[in-house]
Amino acid sequence: MRFVLDNDVPVSVRAMLQRYGHESWSAHEAGLAEAEDDDLTVYAVERRSVLVSLDAQFMQRRRANAIGRHVRLRCPEPDAAMVLAGHLKEVLDYLERDHVTVTVSRDGGEGGQRLGLAFVRAWHPPEDLPLLAGTR
Repeated sequence: MRFVLDNDVPVSVRAMLQRYGHESWSAHEAGLAEAEDDDLTVYAVERRSVLVSLDAQFMQRRRANAIGRHVRLRCPEPDAAMVLAGHLKEVLDYLERDHVTVTVSRDGGEGGQRLGLAFVRAWHPPEDLPLLAGTR
């Protein structure tokens, strides 16, 4: 699978994805270091790639205007690669769909941060939800 990493995603996530045989590159490498979130989304969709980010507001906007495949890492930046690696197979299963947002965190709650427990939640738009033109 192909992954585009938002500017807030540490290089350790890229290294981990590549170790597992996935193609990945950063927004910076794509010449999109200063790009708006919507431009990153369109870039990823055009390349049939998954956009990975730590940005909660970005992912909330994607849920409101469903386009593409996204992974939100809800964890401290230094833990991002470990949290994603621990549940990569499950995340990849969700990403087989179009227009899906997957949130991966250490656990399902806001308070606890017990290492080793992860939570994966996927959101897929209803069929009648309007998408950006030309995306379905």
